[in-house]
Amino acid sequence: MKTSKSSLYTVFIVLSLFLTACPSPVGQNILDKVRDTGLPSVTITDPLHGAVYTQHQSVAGIVSDEGGEILRVDWDVSGPFGSLSSGSLTGDEIGTDGSFDFSFYTTDFSSDIVVSVNAVDWNNNTNRTAITLIYPGSSIPSFAAAAGNKAVSLSWEEVPGASSYTVYYTTDGNTPQAGYGEQIGPLENACGEDAPCVLTGLENGALHAFLLTAASADGESTWSSAVIHVVPLSRFTLSPIIRPEEGRIRIEWPYPSDGYDYIVYRAESEDGPFSNISGPLHTWYFYDSAAQEDTAYWYALAPALPGAVMSYPEPGEVFPFVETADRALSFADTPDSAEDVFISGTYAYVADRTSLEVLDISDPGRPVRLADRRIEYPSNMLGPVDFCDAGGGLLLAASAAMELRIYDISTPGIPTEVQTCNIEGSSDAVTYADGWAYCAVDNYGIYGASLADPENAELITTPLEPIGGTWLSDRIICRDSTIYMHYRISGSDSRIRIYNITSPGSALSFDSDILMGSISFEDMVLHESGGVLYAFLACSSLGVRVVNLDTGTVEATPAAFSSLPNASKLEIVGSTLYVVGGVITAFDVADPLNPVKLFVTPPAGGSLAVSGLFGYTASAFGGVKAYDLSPPPRLTERGSWSGSVGSEDSACLLRGETAYVASSLSSAPYISIFHVDESAGTVTLAGQTAENGYGQGLALRGNYAFIHARPSADPDYYFQVWDLSDPASPELVASLETPAQAHDLAVYGDHVYLALGTQGLMIIDISDPESPQPVSMYPFSGAVYDVDLQGGYAYVGSASGGVTVLDVSSPQTPRYRTAVSDGTVYRIALGDGILAVADMESSLGRLLTLDLSDLDSPALLSTIVAGGEDNKPAGLCIRGNYIFHGCWAEGSLPEEAGIRIIDSSTANNPFVLDHDNLGGTTDSWTLTVSGNRLISVEGYRVVLYTLK
Repeated sequence: MKTSKSSLYTVFIVLSLFLTACPSPVGQNILDKVRDTGLPSVTITDPLHGAVYTQHQSVAGIVSDEGGEILRVDWDVSGPFGSLSSGSLTGDEIGTDGSFDFSFYTTDFSSDIVVSVNAVDWNNNTNRTAITLIYPGSSIPSFAAAAGNKAVSLSWEEVPGASSYTVYYTTDGNTPQAGYGEQIGPLENACGEDAPCVLTGLENGALHAFLLTAASADGESTWSSAVIHVVPLSRFTLSPIIRPEEGRIRIEWPYPSDGYDYIVYRAESEDGPFSNISGPLHTWYFYDSAAQEDTAYWYALAPALPGAVMSYPEPGEVFPFVETADRALSFADTPDSAEDVFISGTYAYVADRTSLEVLDISDPGRPVRLADRRIEYPSNMLGPVDFCDAGGGLLLAASAAMELRIYDISTPGIPTEVQTCNIEGSSDAVTYADGWAYCAVDNYGIYGASLADPENAELITTPLEPIGGTWLSDRIICRDSTIYMHYRISGSDSRIRIYNITSPGSALSFDSDILMGSISFEDMVLHESGGVLYAFLACSSLGVRVVNLDTGTVEATPAAFSSLPNASKLEIVGSTLYVVGGVITAFDVADPLNPVKLFVTPPAGGSLAVSGLFGYTASAFGGVKAYDLSPPPRLTERGSWSGSVGSEDSACLLRGETAYVASSLSSAPYISIFHVDESAGTVTLAGQTAENGYGQGLALRGNYAFIHARPSADPDYYFQVWDLSDPASPELVASLETPAQAHDLAVYGDHVYLALGTQGLMIIDISDPESPQPVSMYPFSGAVYDVDLQGGYAYVGSASGGVTVLDVSSPQTPRYRTAVSDGTVYRIALGDGILAVADMESSLGRLLTLDLSDLDSPALLSTIVAGGEDNKPAGLCIRGNYIFHGCWAEGSLPEEAGIRIIDSSTANNPFVLDHDNLGGTTDSWTLTVSGNRLISVEGYRVVLYTLK
């Protein structure tokens, strides 16, 4: 279709008017605002949390916003019935130092109040803090209510002149009164502290409100107390679930009731002292981002109410490994397409198509482009480029633009262009030896240039080694007066040619050719191991090839190398080989013929330079990325214990330096307790239950252990509760018969959830652990194998229904919510919004990861085969984006058994980071991870590993 000139002219006029009407360029203030995503800080300095409020209450505090400005401060005062008073302070009403204050009257208040302050910055980022203030008193000040397990104890002193007392209460937190809520009495006598009135049968975790009235015999006088809010609790009700992550710990608890907040407490010992680390929270999770590595913490939870019962504490340690998704740390723009990168000290030098750029990498994760150090080329570089350190502060850059550029970098970070040597042909391969630069020039040969006088350096006009035919070189390396060059002859073989330098700058002495076949290689590096010199060559279609340069032998390609697609660039530091090909894959090549895969970064391309534990890629798409190359976790066995423990359905838990194992071996004790010492590398038996039998599933809260068991000589199955206060002599305190075998169990609040095989999901009330009571049963069409809970939902894995999600906010009446996977599910594990599912599909071990951020539309993130034929998944747990997966071999491929560490940080492309098959024949029946320690039950052994 043609466009007329008049149409084009009209478009031009319209565009001109539009551009003329454009406002002035975007200012720095607006850019700062767009970039401001940080939360403002807000603190109430007066009064303190828990103080008694006055009839005219003033509140003062401080707000700040790093990198931005505070727009306003909103405040609200709420009681049992909702908001009592509220207001806003604009920027003009906030001091220049961030101070603010407001006040309100409380003469008509009759209960405790919550004062909330919400800071809003200029980009609508918000942060909230709150304090609870106490009602100042009433005409019956002695009235008290103390929370208990499904009970509240009420007490008060006698009121002079009163002949009867009435208690009004509600179970929803609203203010009780005559005609609203429940009523006790009239009572003739007061309930004193020595003989309180105990109200039982209440719901744990629900907010209750109590009001006491007193009346004279003639009815002319009445007295009324303040309203008291109480939450009945057992120490199980709010016992948190701990999910350690990289750099922080996530603390979860059963979904909150409306009407009150929660406080997270932390200690470095199970016995305390505990400190408030969260302030009031109205949610069901909290991140402890201040937790430090190598420190064991204990977390407990309580309602944000005076005198509230604190839950049993649960242990947690930071997972001390960087998630691979976080390894791509930063991006530094360059004006044009980046070709290569070279590192010297704390500076990176980048060749792009128009200039030499300098990056300051003193902060390795944040390379900064130094525009004032840029050296612009007189003409486009055309690329590609190869850097070479000439020693003595000289940097060589050979390019396909038929140039050898020489830079002086003796002053760090300030390159000076010394000389440019013209080359007859295209070269992107340069090396240095004994004061000479050697360039491999495509189709011509190897040329030399003396660097004795860099400012007058010129390539000698005659090749030191002419090579006939049409050929291309991608790498030339000098080592110990020997030159190794990889090149390809058009229509012929790829080869490594070896020359000896008899005299610097003179003709080269041909040594030998190593034929590589008709394969196109992209890069080459050298590595000496065991007195033998090897070459690694990158091939985009065949991975990495290994050549013994001493014998001229092309070695058989190791399996770890053959599976590398798109290998294009190589870098070697010590015994670690980095392969760039869509990602950066790191290998330990201490034994070049048996490389060990260490880890893979997120997508990466281009050339690579490594400095310390950081790598920098120069991409053809423009720019430099920095990557954290610190090693991720790998298994190292530290110690073990062998004895009567194990079998396929065993379970284990690790709390600090104590490991607990429930053995499904009929001849083994139900529970065995071990002391694990990482520094000494020992696993020592500390105690066992006196009875033997099948023990399946294991959970701990406080000093109680919960398992599902079948005695050796008894055909029936039981849910059991053991008191482990004395680890050397566990005591059975409760046993409840169940209709079938359970494969796993989980504790959530006051309830245990049993994956009860063919009977479905059984829910048991353990608020009184020594008297467990069945609550409900949810049937499934297939056997139920595993269960985990989060956010008020139970995730149940079954033989034919995949993973079903049940709403268990009311354990008495669990309700179907959705299904998030199909297949035969053996094990599941929950992370932060992620579900890992180990199942068997067509007799193959398979691992799925799913995104649970939207339960109405759960997204399948990835599927990988995680075991061989008939190899069944056993242990499974998540730490951050790492999945630890145990497998036992039932079929014909025992080498597929063992422990896998799977990196799922790149959500759609997880990979097996490490696979320890434990000698090739040993099963991992179950495993657990805490900090950098892993406990595995395998081959009737309890094994302690450290993650290094």
